[in-house]
Amino acid sequence: MPFSNRSVALGALFLVVSYGLPVVALAGQGPRLSKRIVEPSPVSGQDGEDPDSRWLTALYLELSAGGAFALEESELLRRWASGAELDRLELAVLRSRVLLRAFVQHVDLTEDDSKLLEAYQLATARRSTAILDQKMRLLAEREHAAKAAAPREPAAPPPNDTCAGAVVIPGSGPFPAISAVTADITDATSAGDPAAPACQTSVSRSTWYSFTPTTTAVYTISTCADAGTATTVDDTVIGVYTSTGGCSGPFTAVPTTANTNGCDDDSCASEENQAELITELAGGTTYYVVVWLFGSPAPTAGNTAVQLEVSQAPIPSSDVCSGAAPLTLSQPVAGSTLSAANDYVLAPAAACFTGVGQTVSSSVGRDVVYSFTPAVSGAYSFRITNVSTAANAVLYLSTVCPASSPGSPGTVTSCANAANRTPGGTSEESMCASLAAGVPVFVFVDEATMTVGTTFTIEVTACTLEAEPNGTSGTASTRSCGIEGALSPSADADFYSLGATSAGQRVFATVDGVAGNSSDFDLRVTTSTDTLEYDDADNDAPLGPFAPNVSGTTLTAASAFLRVSHVNPGTQAEPYRVYSVIQPPSALASAESEPNGSTAQANSAGSNYFSGALSGPSPSTDVDVFQTPAAAGDLLFIGLDGDPTRANTPLNARLELLDSTGAVLVSANDGNSSSNTTSGAASLTATAPRSPGESIVLRVTVSGTYFVRVSAGSASATTAAGDYLVSIAKNCQTGGGGAGSGPGADGPGLYAPSTGAFFLRNSSSNGPADIVFTYGAAGSGLVPLTGDWNGDGVDTPGLYSPATGAFFLRNANSGGAADLVFTFGAGGAGFVAITGDWDGNGTDTIGLYQPATGAFFLKDTNASGNADIVFTFGAGGQGFVPVDGDWDGNGTDTIGLYVPSSGVFFLRNANAGGPADLAFTFGAGGQGFVPVAGDWDGNGADAIGIYAPSTGAFFLRNTNTNGAADIVFTFGAGNATPLAGDWDGL
Repeated sequence: MPFSNRSVALGALFLVVSYGLPVVALAGQGPRLSKRIVEPSPVSGQDGEDPDSRWLTALYLELSAGGAFALEESELLRRWASGAELDRLELAVLRSRVLLRAFVQHVDLTEDDSKLLEAYQLATARRSTAILDQKMRLLAEREHAAKAAAPREPAAPPPNDTCAGAVVIPGSGPFPAISAVTADITDATSAGDPAAPACQTSVSRSTWYSFTPTTTAVYTISTCADAGTATTVDDTVIGVYTSTGGCSGPFTAVPTTANTNGCDDDSCASEENQAELITELAGGTTYYVVVWLFGSPAPTAGNTAVQLEVSQAPIPSSDVCSGAAPLTLSQPVAGSTLSAANDYVLAPAAACFTGVGQTVSSSVGRDVVYSFTPAVSGAYSFRITNVSTAANAVLYLSTVCPASSPGSPGTVTSCANAANRTPGGTSEESMCASLAAGVPVFVFVDEATMTVGTTFTIEVTACTLEAEPNGTSGTASTRSCGIEGALSPSADADFYSLGATSAGQRVFATVDGVAGNSSDFDLRVTTSTDTLEYDDADNDAPLGPFAPNVSGTTLTAASAFLRVSHVNPGTQAEPYRVYSVIQPPSALASAESEPNGSTAQANSAGSNYFSGALSGPSPSTDVDVFQTPAAAGDLLFIGLDGDPTRANTPLNARLELLDSTGAVLVSANDGNSSSNTTSGAASLTATAPRSPGESIVLRVTVSGTYFVRVSAGSASATTAAGDYLVSIAKNCQTGGGGAGSGPGADGPGLYAPSTGAFFLRNSSSNGPADIVFTYGAAGSGLVPLTGDWNGDGVDTPGLYSPATGAFFLRNANSGGAADLVFTFGAGGAGFVAITGDWDGNGTDTIGLYQPATGAFFLKDTNASGNADIVFTFGAGGQGFVPVDGDWDGNGTDTIGLYVPSSGVFFLRNANAGGPADLAFTFGAGGQGFVPVAGDWDGNGADAIGIYAPSTGAFFLRNTNTNGAADIVFTFGAGNATPLAGDWDGL
């Protein structure tokens, strides 16, 4: 019901939890209800923390588990769960749930609830009647003034005292449209008035207004002084009516439904007894708005004026397919269905609601349309988030958009994929839809039933789906950033490999289950035999209130995995996404430097990995802020470890992400404040060890500096101070932080010799290519190169002909003619071409390596002529593969060698003969891996990586040392030539 959200109506204290109001529930989570209510709350309530936290947490869990709540209650609980503060009246509304259990459901109260009820009764003995007291006080003042006033001759009523004189509000605006001021209603009458409105029957002294909206939309009708009207009458009542006979009547009150509301008393903010309502009105229908004075006594001097304001929520430009707003890959867009029409419906029993937890819907509510044209064929996911719980959103795709007209919605019969898994939830996702390159698809954001509408955020991302079967560590899927999965059939569990890890490394991982039919996933870090850490329900509303995160799990030397399951093995659930990053041992984290309590004092480090402490005594008043640069399109994954020593010294912390102005974008502060150090050895389903953690995932829409703030998450006397670790990862990669951290990070690329096509990606993550073009003749035996040939900061392609020794270099990432053509070295001599900035002047040039002799021939210009640098590094004839990069970050590229049979890298920091400066093994030998090198984290130094041609997987490392891959992803289908470069110069 579209009441104003600025105050709670008179009597709401009990009615809001009683009968007749809309309720919302999350499907598929009923089995958790008894567990959540019976077991001790994760917020103990006994350690000095916020006294409201325990019962608010319990109510939120009850809501998320499927409990029936009034619409206003659910909105308040979700606001509180997202970190917003509630005022006293809002808290009183939620406290009334205790009264519901005690006096309506006849449930025995716990000791805590009994104490709460007693405190509530004492605290609200006067507050529960505050609004009524004010109404009665104002009424008494008017009665007293009327008795004390001298007799007066009645004056003429105002011109709009009756329907015939109704002030006309222009139906087409401009909005907000505001009436002339009726300066004095003292002598207004009730002649010809319709029946008194249902919300308040004690009324007098009416003024009339008529409004015939041009467009069906949602309108706000207000007498609020705080909304900008000149109303001084201190207690107004509004009624809205239609009439088949114009002013002759009969008048019919606009009913109170999910979309309409024809009556209000006391909904304004600063003048609490003034009236305002929000309702949908039909275009072309004439509405009569009557504004009354509450009670019969005349208004007091200075409180006699009425003015009416009507405002319209704007109609979205994407209301129909002809105005469909285009979506860009990995770029969130804000949208709204407020004032949108019902232009489209789905064919009955549409077969596109496939997968787990779906509710088939004809989608007869308000809708808006977007479009997306994929550059390459593949799987894509479409997701809406931040949806109002009152709007039962439905999301569906179609390559065809039917015709529609006002009042006659078009029927979508060719639905390709649809999602309706979370009635009353805040998100829906069309998961991993298979789309063809160049074929546009329409994306409909709709409603299962007609509501007042909602705002939302929509985003399309490339989908990397788990590879079933992956129910054991031996069949584990390769992890990637935001990999998607489903738990189906019953008792399904999914494993994801963390790769070859080393002892002491720390894992940060989170499950995003907000769009699932159930968010109650469990997450474990395991070896093939042991549980290293377990988590359940420690995320907040943006990721799903029952979704888990593990933050800072310490790895052993054994191979490690992430295991995703459901808390109830019999429950099937989808979709979920897993984000993860492997950080170095905690000793390598950058220690915070005080003072760092504000954005102006924020710490930064190239590692984006910090250790710190909230100083005691508990609860700590310390605040620590860290900063990181991020570009539009970057996905920030932030994790906080609240017990980094795993010594059962938990910190209950609040984690926040702020934008460049210091405004809070996301807040995470779940109730878990305990650690459990019990071993999980010899079990892959253990529920310990367990430590508190917080997690945030957000796609950046504006390039700039972002801030991560850590503070005490409660008022606990024991768990609101202590040490922590914070991991900030962009696109699930380590590093990339700090101001002036060097050039932009390199991304992967692929070259297909059979077609001559280049596929370039701007981030080291799963997904389609950002740039695709063909350069050079297909199947000609040319070898691809990349480099910044003109010093503009962007790497572009080149080709080398081993048969002729010719180089063809291009200064743009597009098809076309070569910008530079020259010959260097003899053709047919078995040379291998390499490229690098050999002299540190900011421009890349070419070179040759001779495998038979181990000799390098490097040029400082891209032109024919003799080599500028000649030397031998390593023995010839050993099958070595040359690599090059700026290994020490000094601005000059140097050479190296990779041994395919053993997986050993030998890197040199000078372009001269001599022993290797760095020698280490990365990846197993003899597997056919191809070496790559690039600045994967944007810290100004290059590091190595390997590419698996058989699978298309990249394994990249941010340091030139032994250890597990820091970045693992799949790009392309394999059997291509890997490339690396900064394709966008960012």
